[in-house]
Amino acid sequence: GILEDMPRLDYSGGASCPSLLLEPQRSNLLSDSEYLGSWSLNASGISSIQPNYSVSPEGLQNAYKVNFVVQGDSDLALSKGFGVTGGATYTGSIWIKGEGTDIGKNVTIKIKRIGGTFVSSNIYPELTGEWQRVDFNITMAANNTQAQFYISSNDATSVLVWGAQVEQGSYPTSYIPTYGTSQTRSIDDCKEYNVESLLGTDSGTIFVDFEIFNTDNYGGILEIINDSTPSQRLLIWVDAGQDLELNISSGIGGQSIEVNNISIGRHKAAFTYSANEIAYFVDGTKIGTATPTLQAFAFSRYDMRNSQGGVNIQKKYINQTMAFPTALTDSECIALTSI
Repeated sequence: GILEDMPRLDYSGGASCPSLLLEPQRSNLLSDSEYLGSWSLNASGISSIQPNYSVSPEGLQNAYKVNFVVQGDSDLALSKGFGVTGGATYTGSIWIKGEGTDIGKNVTIKIKRIGGTFVSSNIYPELTGEWQRVDFNITMAANNTQAQFYISSNDATSVLVWGAQVEQGSYPTSYIPTYGTSQTRSIDDCKEYNVESLLGTDSGTIFVDFEIFNTDNYGGILEIINDSTPSQRLLIWVDAGQDLELNISSGIGGQSIEVNNISIGRHKAAFTYSANEIAYFVDGTKIGTATPTLQAFAFSRYDMRNSQGGVNIQKKYINQTMAFPTALTDSECIALTSI
């Protein structure tokens, strides 16, 4: 089946040509994400589970059918326990599908905190005749060390399920299958080495068109670096204060330009650099300039970063990035970065 570190392609929005899906490091804490035979079955609420009942979103005959005895009591459920860290936020997700008279009815999916105050995060998705992935968040109390993932009925008699996941974080990432133990998917980084021929040593322009979805965590978007002298770099990133920074490192002058409280959504940013000036442009506006200390730039690596200082970044899209071996004019950069 699918392995946790397989490359992932994104066809969302009906794209015929996919994009790379680059994600932070995440772990699926449910030890059996597909094998519901290891889950706890409350016989007062669940009459049976049927393995290999239907074709799952994976394209294999490995989806379960969960048959309910009663409707409306979400503790009379199929459940799976997992360990948690107190105070942390978790996202649960699972694929569900209805059939027959259950289409249009609702099931109950929730995570319940164990220990201290028994608080749960319930959602009541409506079943359709197509597979849909539903997700939800819950924040643990400071003293929580355990929680339970529940599947039960609201008014449906059955539900088809596949691919349950619980991960620490505020949004769901792509599915990480588990086969008897929790699995971790490593952080993704997309880097291009030996780019000296693409970037001008005396002058150049770096452009990136990106979209961010939240600013809960900070992190890098794009970095251009000299691997021989790592202190020489250009960096576009969102800092801990939720400001967009266009930064030249201390090895090239040590200056930053900020766009305060960058909004969620799509943005375009560009650097131009030469022996005399580095200029910054964001969303059709020239933000500022800085004076470099080097007469030549020896950038060797182009890095679409997925972390900053070891911290996972906010969810984002990079729609396009380009490098020019000359410094574009102000009017060209304003046109290039206009939304």
